[in-house]
Amino acid sequence: MNGNAATITSTQGIRVLYHSETFWMSDATKHDQAMKALADQAHGHVLVGGYGLGLVQRHLVNNPCVASVLTAEINCDVIRAVLDDDGWIWGRVWIGDFFAYEPGNLFDTVIGDTWADATDEYRDEFERFKLRAPQLIKPGGSVLAWTGDGGFEL
Repeated sequence: MNGNAATITSTQGIRVLYHSETFWMSDATKHDQAMKALADQAHGHVLVGGYGLGLVQRHLVNNPCVASVLTAEINCDVIRAVLDDDGWIWGRVWIGDFFAYEPGNLFDTVIGDTWADATDEYRDEFERFKLRAPQLIKPGGSVLAWTGDGGFEL
């Protein structure tokens, strides 16, 4: 693997995303089902914090209740790795920090694909997400996030 670059490997039909040689996520059935359950709760114009392997984005694009999908992804190496592996990206991507994103319009659903239970670093990120996301939604909108154990924060 190449230093700081994002890399996707595939073993026995399961894709794994690494960044800086650290495991980030996989598309194992359990993870894919959790992302589908999350996407099934979304509606309208959706903002996602983080692209990963694009699991939640794929399910969002296929959800008839979703009008558009925009992902804020800070790491362009992740997008390059997915493009190299898949040949496409689900929805639109803005390269930048979710926490600095200033939309022209608010969203109906904001999704954080971060694992709150993983490490102190990600717990801090999850807490920041819970503070930032409500600022980005329309009245009556939804804030959704995967907590890593398959649960969701609403």
